Amino acid sequence: MLMYEPAHFIKTFVTDLDAAMGKLKHNAKLTQLQRIWLGFCLTGMLLTNSVCWAKFVHILAQPEQSF
Repeated sequence: MLMYEPAHFIKTFVTDLDAAMGKLKHNAKLTQLQRIWLGFCLTGMLLTNSVCWAKFVHILAQPEQSF
């Protein structure tokens, strides 16, 4: 399974987190790369139901399946 973008609720969470961090401290905002990486990691946890890098790689390396 290959996901090119995180789920909508994950993007919303990352955006809200970035905004909250900015309110707490002006220069504490996430960079674009940090937002993308966090979205990728949260998506991997959602797809694999675990926090295991090997499972992330296994899921992402599988060819797309048509349903």
